[in-house]
Amino acid sequence: MFGIKWTEGSGYEVQEFNTHEFINGVNTPMICRFRKYDTLGDSILDQGKILSFSRYKSVITSKDYKEACQNVYNSFY
Repeated sequence: MFGIKWTEGSGYEVQEFNTHEFINGVNTPMICRFRKYDTLGDSILDQGKILSFSRYKSVITSKDYKEACQNVYNSFY
């Protein structure tokens, strides 16, 4: 649901997709590895784990959705 990139040791299977990444401001087509979840609930729980990292504390403590969106951007999500 969130398009979380797969990493070794993440505890999830991997699934590759054709996608685009911005590299030096250029929209570049590529194949990327993403985490594969058994259920929608697993996806939501994993996203929650990621947002509990200290670098995203400003997102969790935002006063409204506008501030939260800005803080997601500021946190290099």
